[in-house]
Amino acid sequence: MLFRKLFFACFFSLLLYQSHFPQAHDWIWLNPKPTRSTLRDVVLLEDKIITFSMDGSVVYSTDGGGSWIHSYPDSLYGNRYIYTADFVSQSTGYLGGYYGLLMKTTDGGISWIHLTSPGLYYTGFEFIDENTGYVAGLFGYILKTTDGGNSWTYIDLSHVVPYQQLAIICFVSPSTGYLSTYPPGHYPGGSDGYLLKTTNSGTTWSFKKSFPGSYIRNIYFPDQLTGYFVLNPSIISPTNSHIIKTTDGGISWDTTYQGEAVNGIKFLDANYGAVAGRNGMIRVTSNGGTTWQGTSTGYNLTFNALDILYSPGTNSTTIVAAGDSGILASSTNWGHSWNQLCNAVTMNSLYSIRMVDGKTGYACGGDNIVSTLIKTSDGGNNWEDLNFEGGGTLYSQSWVDNNTGYVASSGPDGIFKTTDGGLSFIQLRTGGHSSSPGWNDISFINETGYACSGGGEIVKTTDGGTSWIVLSSTHGTNSINSLFLLDSHTLFTAGDSGKISRSTDGGLTFTAIDIINTTLYSVAFSDIENGIAAGSGGKVYRTTNGGISWTESTAGNSAFFDIIYITPSIVWISGEGVMYYSFNAGETWNKANKFHGQEAQYSMSISDGWLFTVGQKGNIIKNYANPSAPVGVKDIDYSQDYTFILEQNYPNPFNPETVINFQLLQEGYVTLKIYDVLGTEITSLVNEYKGAGRHSVQFDGSKLSSGVYFYSINAGEYHSTKKMMLLK
Repeated sequence: MLFRKLFFACFFSLLLYQSHFPQAHDWIWLNPKPTRSTLRDVVLLEDKIITFSMDGSVVYSTDGGGSWIHSYPDSLYGNRYIYTADFVSQSTGYLGGYYGLLMKTTDGGISWIHLTSPGLYYTGFEFIDENTGYVAGLFGYILKTTDGGNSWTYIDLSHVVPYQQLAIICFVSPSTGYLSTYPPGHYPGGSDGYLLKTTNSGTTWSFKKSFPGSYIRNIYFPDQLTGYFVLNPSIISPTNSHIIKTTDGGISWDTTYQGEAVNGIKFLDANYGAVAGRNGMIRVTSNGGTTWQGTSTGYNLTFNALDILYSPGTNSTTIVAAGDSGILASSTNWGHSWNQLCNAVTMNSLYSIRMVDGKTGYACGGDNIVSTLIKTSDGGNNWEDLNFEGGGTLYSQSWVDNNTGYVASSGPDGIFKTTDGGLSFIQLRTGGHSSSPGWNDISFINETGYACSGGGEIVKTTDGGTSWIVLSSTHGTNSINSLFLLDSHTLFTAGDSGKISRSTDGGLTFTAIDIINTTLYSVAFSDIENGIAAGSGGKVYRTTNGGISWTESTAGNSAFFDIIYITPSIVWISGEGVMYYSFNAGETWNKANKFHGQEAQYSMSISDGWLFTVGQKGNIIKNYANPSAPVGVKDIDYSQDYTFILEQNYPNPFNPETVINFQLLQEGYVTLKIYDVLGTEITSLVNEYKGAGRHSVQFDGSKLSSGVYFYSINAGEYHSTKKMMLLK
C-alpha cells in the first residue's frame, strides 16, 4: 500500500511540476562558462568531463575543459534538479534528482532517455554493472534494478529506520553495500544519522552504527574492507567535517580528518584519494588519510563533488571538482596546482546589456566602486573587458550604432560618450544638480537623448550630449529607475513610490500617473497606447490607454527589473532568479525554465532572434526571443567551436509544429528525415550542403495523426536518430 501511495504521490507531483513549467527553454550561458548554475556532480570518462547541474543541464567537454557542450535532457518535464549521477562504463551511465527524475545514457552522456520509476527525490546512486543498480531516496525506500533500469523492485526500509530519509548508497561487492540515513528536515538538530549494511544484495538491511548529532554526507570504499565516511553536523552549509575510516569492513573506525566541511570524496585505491568542500578547498592524501595536503584552487565557493581518473596509457591522473555557481577546477599533478575551468570576463554584477546587431553588443555594471564595461563582437560567445572607469557602477547604456554609445554612471556627472566602440570616452556635463545620487537610465535616438537620476531629475540633449537641459520632472526627489523612449518626443518614466510620468512633447511637459505605493523598476511600451510597468513584490501592471489607467496582473512574487517587447503580443520580464513571458501583451504570464542560483537578471536585449539577459555575478545568458522557438530554417554561426550533435526537438510533445536543432562540426552534405514507427519516410526536412555551425529547422505535423515519430540526421560519418511525439 505504501508503494502505491508513493507512486501516485509521484505521479500527481510530476503533473503539478509540468504545469509549473508550461514550456521548456534551454538557456545558453555566455558568461561565466560553462555555467553559473550550481553543479551537483561531476564524472570523468576517458574522453570527456561531464557535469550535472541544479538547472537540469548536463554539460560536457571533450578537450579537458577548453570548450563545453550543453544539453537539457529533461526539457520535456521542465529540466528538473539533477542531484547525482553514476557511470558504470565509458558509455553507460545514470542520473537522478527531484520529482522522480531518473535517466540513462548509453553513448557517454551525449543523449539521455527517461526511465520509469515510482519515486519523488533521488539522492543516492550506485550501479554495480550495466544491469544492476540501486537508487536511494526520501521516504525510506530503495529501488533496485537488474535489467538496466527497465524495471524496478521496491525495498521498504521504514521498519528498519522509521522516519528517516535515505542519502548515500555504496556497494563494495555485488552482495555487500552500505546506506546512510538522516532525520527529515534540513537540520538533524542533535538527532542521529544512521549507517545500514546489507550482505545479500539489498534484500535486507541491518543497523550498523549511529552518529550522534551528525549525518553521513558521503561514503567511498576503494576496496571491500577500506572505506571512508564524511560526517557533517548539518545538512545546509556545514562549517566542519570529520572523516572516519575503516579497514575491516566497518567493524572498527578511526578518525582520519577533522577540519573544514567536506562534500565530495574519491579514492583511487586504499592510499590515494581526495576530498573537496567549502571555500574552494581540495585536499589530497597519498597515505590513506594519515595526512592531507591542500593547495588553493583560487575559488572561495563550495565544491560539491569531485572525480578522479587514472589513465594507464599515459600514466597520468586527473582530478576534477565541481561546485556552487558553476565553479570547476582540475589538476593533473595530484593537487600541486589547479586550473580553473570556469572562465569569466567579469564576476561583477551587470545591470545593462545592449546588442547593437547580431554580432556587436555591450554590457555594463560594477561593484559600486569599480566600473565594468565589456564588449562582444561575435554574438555574445566571447567578451572583452574595455577597462573603462566611470567613477562608479554603470547602471545603463544606449548605443546609436556599433561605435557611438553612451554609458551612465552612479556619479553625478557620470554620463560618458564613445565614438570608437568603447576604445575611448569623453565625460559629458549634463547640468544636473551635483547632489544627484547618480544616473539610473539613459536612452538615445540619433542625437536626441534623455537621462534620469536617483534624485528625480530628467535631462535632455539634442546634439549628441554636447549640451543638456534639465526638464521639469513630476517625480519630485523620488528616484526615477526607468526611462522608455518610444520616439524622440514620446517618453515614459517610472520609479519609487509607484510614480509614472508621460511626455508627448519631448519633455516640455509631463503628465503624472501614480499606480500604487510600490517601487517600479521598469516601464516599456509597444506603442503609444499599450505598455507594462513592473517592480518590487512581483507587481506587474498593464495599460491599454497610454498610461491613463493600469490593471495589475500576477507574475510570481519576485522583484522585476526589466521589460522587453518582442512583438506587440510577446513580452518578457526579468527578475530575481526568474524570467516570465507573455503571449497576450501581459494579460497572463508563464514562468520560463529555471536557471538556479536565484541571481537577479537586471536587463535584457534582443538581436537576431536571440534574447540576451545579464545580472548578478556577471551572468550573461541567452535564449530564443520567441518562447515558441524560431520558425523556418535558421543558420546560426558565432564563430565558435562546434561538434556533431542532434538535439531533442522542442517543444515535445508538439501540436502541430516543432523545431529541430542540430550542430555540424564541419561543412558537408546533410539529410534530416522524418519517419513513422514502421520506418516509412514521411518527409525530408534537409537535403542539401550545410556549413559548420548550429542550424534549426521547423517541422509541421498538421497533416499527420497523433503518435510517435522519429527524425534522423546523416552528415558524413555522423548519424543520429531521436524520437518525438505528436499529440493533437
